[in-house]
Amino acid sequence: MPLFQKDTVEAFEEEVYLSIRYQGVIDEIVVAYYTGDQFYLPLTELFDIFGINYEFDPSKLSIGGFYLTKDIRYKLDFTSRQAMVGSQQFQLDVNNYKIKELDFFLTPEIFNEVFGLELIVDLSRLSIRLVTKNQLPVVKRHTQRNNDKLRARSNPSVEEQYDLLMGRDPRILDGALFDYSLLTTVTSQRQYGSLNLNLGGEILYGDVQGTMISTVNQDTTSLTGTNLRWRYANESQPWFSTVTLGQQSASGLSNLTFQGMTVTNQPLIPLRSYDNYSIDGTTDPEAEVELYQDGRLVEVIQADDIGYYRFLVPLNYGTSEFMLRIYGKQGRVIELERRVQIPFNFLPAGEFRYDLSGGKIASETLDWGDQLNTSSGNLSFGMTNWLTGSLGVEYFENSNQDRPAFNTKLSSRIAGDMLVSLDAVLENFYRLSVRGVGPNASSFSLDHTYFSKQDIYNPLGIKQNLNMNLFYPLRLGSMRFTGRSAFRWVKREDSDQLDIKLDINQFLRGFRFRYGLNEQHNFTPTGHQINSEIILGAVYILPRLPSYHPLLRGSYFRADLSINSSIGEAEELKFQYIKQFSSKLKTQVLTTYNLLQSSVSLEIGLTWDLDAARSTSTFRSTRSSPSFTQTVRGSAGLDRTNGEVIWDSRQQVGRSGVSVRMFQDENNSGTYDMDEEIIPGNAIIIERSSSRMVTKSGITRLTQLQPYRRYNFRVNEAKINNPILVPSKPTFSVIMDPNRIKRIDVPFYTTGIIEGRVDRARGDHLLPVAGLKIILRKVDGSFETILRTFADGGYYSMEVPPGEYEAWVDESQLQFLGVRSSPEKLTFYVLGTSEGDYVEGLNFILE
Repeated sequence: MPLFQKDTVEAFEEEVYLSIRYQGVIDEIVVAYYTGDQFYLPLTELFDIFGINYEFDPSKLSIGGFYLTKDIRYKLDFTSRQAMVGSQQFQLDVNNYKIKELDFFLTPEIFNEVFGLELIVDLSRLSIRLVTKNQLPVVKRHTQRNNDKLRARSNPSVEEQYDLLMGRDPRILDGALFDYSLLTTVTSQRQYGSLNLNLGGEILYGDVQGTMISTVNQDTTSLTGTNLRWRYANESQPWFSTVTLGQQSASGLSNLTFQGMTVTNQPLIPLRSYDNYSIDGTTDPEAEVELYQDGRLVEVIQADDIGYYRFLVPLNYGTSEFMLRIYGKQGRVIELERRVQIPFNFLPAGEFRYDLSGGKIASETLDWGDQLNTSSGNLSFGMTNWLTGSLGVEYFENSNQDRPAFNTKLSSRIAGDMLVSLDAVLENFYRLSVRGVGPNASSFSLDHTYFSKQDIYNPLGIKQNLNMNLFYPLRLGSMRFTGRSAFRWVKREDSDQLDIKLDINQFLRGFRFRYGLNEQHNFTPTGHQINSEIILGAVYILPRLPSYHPLLRGSYFRADLSINSSIGEAEELKFQYIKQFSSKLKTQVLTTYNLLQSSVSLEIGLTWDLDAARSTSTFRSTRSSPSFTQTVRGSAGLDRTNGEVIWDSRQQVGRSGVSVRMFQDENNSGTYDMDEEIIPGNAIIIERSSSRMVTKSGITRLTQLQPYRRYNFRVNEAKINNPILVPSKPTFSVIMDPNRIKRIDVPFYTTGIIEGRVDRARGDHLLPVAGLKIILRKVDGSFETILRTFADGGYYSMEVPPGEYEAWVDESQLQFLGVRSSPEKLTFYVLGTSEGDYVEGLNFILE
């Protein structure tokens, strides 16, 4: 038998290009043959697309390997016309296959019979539809990559970082951000105004910020400064992260404000990932189980033959909401919820954190020399993944008999869902805290503190303090309820105080009804006093339906009635109305009727949330006098490199920003030059961020970014109006500078064109080879495509991004033909120019 079959003159046979798409993973074009009543599909080309292993033996006209798993071997021998998959044997009919120069071609029936791949050809659409019960290797790899990406989104510590385009760029003097709040109040008796300015910048390679407050009334005018501090950040050493000078809060248990210095190795960017968390259970055998974390689908698995399933997911700091959705037998769907809490003071095993600080306790009335001294130190260590311990010492002048106070803390996670911590300040106080979560998002907490004496940790002279809270959701039929209870006991030297709060919410047909009880009991040597209040309320949000008037559509209504049960009389009636007219305009009306004093108060507010500022106007009318308050809040940032001021309605001080300039690099310099064309449009995507985007003068600005953090950026090329332009870096990362708007330049180049041909040596002649696959790949791996040779042996590609490339003939086809390529591989450059590069002569000879 010859290597490939010769077509007779009488035989009708036509090449057909067919598209195949499958599960959003496969989207390819294959070359098939059509004889008028039968299609023949390429074997090795489809196996390449499906990711199925194969090895070709040209001397025996056979192909084999393993199918889906390594324990299932297969072989197709076209010499003996035998096929084998596992232990099954099949006979091949000569009419069910064709042997061509570049591949074996099988009928769809053979693919289905031998491999269980049902390939349905639709001639009218020139497409192939694939149906199979097996999971193809290419789909399995795609699913695994998606799961890895989902885990990375939940766990920033394993998040893929793009190539760093710009790192931290510390400056001696730079940055200019300020937040402002302008308040004016007018009443019949007085007028009052104030202006708060929070300033931020960069000085001596560190970020600095402070606040100036100016007040004006009929009698006085004042100007004061406060909260001035400077912070230097070190990102390279684990034992030291920041040093802070100026006014700040102490890191110890007192949390007092002081003026001085703090040194710490606390991470600049708060960690989110803590540990791995196991979620398992049993359900119907082979049921499909979906896991959602904080509303996002994380993973899908199938329970085993006895119904057991297990997930291992990253556990983040804070509260994580998990939901299991199980698709069981007979179409039933089961949903289970679980909530897990990880305090931010927890540390993974083996990690340690420290804080050292010292200075003067801040005072508005005392001069610096008269302020009291203070110092503190704290060391925390992750003993295990469920236990974190810390030791600390604090000193406050003229407190605790002028001696330092030593403290210790143990924080533990028990049974995965319960948190227990113990705080102790020797000779001062001892505190036990327990927090837990239960099924259906229920939760409870308990805190008990015992104080040894009255001092800076206990200025109110409390002996004991106990707090208990319980939240529990409940469903009865179609009605949903939530119950919340709170209990507080405060014991002093000569009195006890009990506070009890009960709150039940009922959800019924769009309404939320509230039933509440507040009681306060005071026990003193002279007797027992009780204050009791019953609260009844209802909330309703009018649906956004066209049948309602636009002024009412989506309106929020709330009514509350409070009853003083101690005297048995209704005390106060409140009615609230809120209407969001648009994304920028909102109004609210609140009226209160005091039933005991027969008085009415009214409050009307109007809020304009514009891009540059936020305005709030409030009118209040009480029995005494009316008043009007106008507040304007916002921020401004100097984009120094572009010479513009960026106004925003949100705060910017303590944050970072970037201005992204996309331009066509006409001289291939890599930097922007005067008169080069700015590419307009918001084509920049920043990942894992809720930043605000502003486009001005063709430049995209992103604000509200976290300083010192490394962000991933991606260019959305679909939003570039000129399709032949490509960015020099479609993905990159940048480290943010504090209190600055950082400029990023993204050069664009015109794509190039490449051209070549493939010929086969036949004696002294060169014959063109059609249908051959040429692999074109960028050396850095950012671009790869497959080209096919035409009938004349030529191939070409347009819109090739600039860069260094490699091109070679598909090895499996070379093996099929029994030839070698000269050269084996071509290496060449596509230059980035304004007109686009043209590379030709990329020729191969098959020998």
